[in-house]
Amino acid sequence: MDVYGSNVKSSNITNIIFIFLLFSVFLISHANIINDNLIGIQKANNLAQLIHAKHSSTFYCNCIYNNKIVDLKSCGYKIQKNQKRAKKLECEHIVPVSVLAKNLPCWTRPLCCNNKSCYKGRTCCQKIDPIFLKMATDLHNIVPIIGELNGIRSNYGFSELPHIKPNQFGCCHFKIDRKNKKVEPRSAVKGIIARTYLYMANSYQITLSQEEQKLFLKWNKQYPPTTWELNWNKRAAKIQHNDNFYISKYYNQ
Repeated sequence: MDVYGSNVKSSNITNIIFIFLLFSVFLISHANIINDNLIGIQKANNLAQLIHAKHSSTFYCNCIYNNKIVDLKSCGYKIQKNQKRAKKLECEHIVPVSVLAKNLPCWTRPLCCNNKSCYKGRTCCQKIDPIFLKMATDLHNIVPIIGELNGIRSNYGFSELPHIKPNQFGCCHFKIDRKNKKVEPRSAVKGIIARTYLYMANSYQITLSQEEQKLFLKWNKQYPPTTWELNWNKRAAKIQHNDNFYISKYYNQ
C-alpha cells in the first residue's frame, strides 16, 4: 500500500504507543535540539525516522524498510552503482540544506577555524548558527529515502520532465535530468513536496523562483493532503510546536 498517496487510518492503540515512544525519545535525546549544535541534525533525523516508522516505506519509491535496511524488491528499485548504499535507509531534506543556507554568512564565508585552517559550509553553520540548525532540523522537511537515491538527487530542484522516461530506477518512478539538475518524483508525493517547499519558504524567508512558485501551487492544488500527510504534520508539530499550515489549513484556503 502506498502510504504517502492513499488514505491510511490509525488505530487508537497504535497512536497511544506512538505518543509514548515519541515522548520518551523526546525527553531522553531531544530535550533541546537547537542548543545541542554538534548532534542536533542527527537527533532530528532519528526523530524523523520515528515519526515515519509506523508506515516504514521510503518517500520517493515506496519501498518497505526495516531497521534502516531497505527491501528493494518490494518496490522494484533498480540499483544504479552503489549497491551498499542502495540498501541503506537515509534521511533527506526535501528542500535541500544548501538551498536553505545559501545566503547565510557561515555558508558563504570561512567563519569557523581550527588549528589548521578556517572553513565554511554545513559543518561551520551547524556549530555557530542557530538559524541554520532550526532550518536543518525542521521535521516537516525530513523524509526517509533510499540512500543511493539521496546521493543521486543531490540538491537538484523539482520539475516536470515529460522528455525523461519513467523507468530510470526500475519500478520506482523517479526521473532525473542531470544536464539541467532537475528531478521529477512520482505523483503520490508531489503535493507533499509542494506544501513542504511553500512552508519552508514562508517560515524561513526562502525565495522561490517564479517557476518554482507556479509548479508548487499547481501540485498543491492538484494533489491534496492524504490522511498520512495530516498525521505526519500532527506528529511533527507535537515535537517542534508548530505545524505546516499549508497542510493543516489546506481545506480552509
